[in-house]
Amino acid sequence: MVLAAALVVLPAGPAAAVPVDPVPPPLPPPVSDTDGPTVAQAARLVPAWTVPAGTVTGDALYFAGAVYHAETRVGGADRVGLVRRDTGTGRRLPFAGRAVPGFDIATPVTDGDSVFTITPGDGTVRAYRPDGRPRWTAALPGDQRASWVLATGGLVLAAAEFRCGHHEGDVCERTVLHAFRAGTGRPAWTSEIAGGSPASAVAGNRIAIRTRQDDDDLYGDDVVPPGQEAPSFVDDSPSLVTVLTPAGRRVWQKPVRDGGDLAADARAVHVAGERFCAYRTRDGKRLWCAPKTHRHHHLTAVDGRVYAGVDDLTVPDDHRVAAFDARTGRRLWTAPGAHPYGPITVGNGVVWLQSNTDMPVTYLLGLRAGDGRELRRLPLGEFSAGAVALGVGRVFLLRGSDTVAAFR
Repeated sequence: MVLAAALVVLPAGPAAAVPVDPVPPPLPPPVSDTDGPTVAQAARLVPAWTVPAGTVTGDALYFAGAVYHAETRVGGADRVGLVRRDTGTGRRLPFAGRAVPGFDIATPVTDGDSVFTITPGDGTVRAYRPDGRPRWTAALPGDQRASWVLATGGLVLAAAEFRCGHHEGDVCERTVLHAFRAGTGRPAWTSEIAGGSPASAVAGNRIAIRTRQDDDDLYGDDVVPPGQEAPSFVDDSPSLVTVLTPAGRRVWQKPVRDGGDLAADARAVHVAGERFCAYRTRDGKRLWCAPKTHRHHHLTAVDGRVYAGVDDLTVPDDHRVAAFDARTGRRLWTAPGAHPYGPITVGNGVVWLQSNTDMPVTYLLGLRAGDGRELRRLPLGEFSAGAVALGVGRVFLLRGSDTVAAFR
């Protein structure tokens, strides 16, 4: 079934929907050896190397001429840490940062100067120089800590959750967002937000946070009685989207029904909830929404577009990837037979994802960003998942749970 091309006009005054644009807005020209393969290179992509690793977690990061990834070593004493590898061979490179006690470590991120990560078990944020020499550490209080860090505007952000429930469907009562100075690790500010399970995105010079609430007083008690099996359900309380300045001041906050994935750019915060909608960054005004007939997930906003996985709710197993004009919500193209098993990555005119349409084998899929045409499809093995990293004309990913792979 072809994805619906028109967007429905909403009563709150978002922009009226328009048909698919036959001439999509132009994309920026390719940049050599910085954002992965060009369109021409993607069409002839082949495996470059694969290396076995320990238990890999999160996603790979390309930074400063090397590939970084998180690794867990399970044994008598579980330890986690970062690994640095050569982009040409996959060979393990010297890295001064040592593994630390724990069983989980977040996907590494960079601000162009340092590499940051967090071990959620003890809530410790760590900053490393490119060679692995430690810069600083900072510990977060809380019952639970989010398994991500976000680097933006000279800050590193991490989140801790408090008063977390223990029943099926329960979430934490509140989240505290912590901001640290990227260069020193000194605390900059904290901001308290209702709800738990936070997700984050950078919206130009703003920070967008989505939290999930569990407001039983307003939306009913979903606690499972003792002795009864917990049903499969999603809490009926609305999520909260909160936008903050780099100084931690709240710009706006609004409830979003069933809010899930989010992406952002300088103009809008895009939220995949009961409906896929865009809200203006500066004041939260709703700009447009997609129809309820589809579920949207794994959002990525880049170059004036929003890319998303799209599932037709009326047709079983109809999975696609679509590109939308970020300003109007106009659907520019859809690619059938593409189902993201992790975040979508875009660079040098190519959309990359690990795709699995409910089959045992996952594929690395490359689509032309201009029109969605499939450029390359390479098998990755059974049930691989996660994002891909781009750099030096190559694609890097963690395959399955124990292999690091590169393609050129």
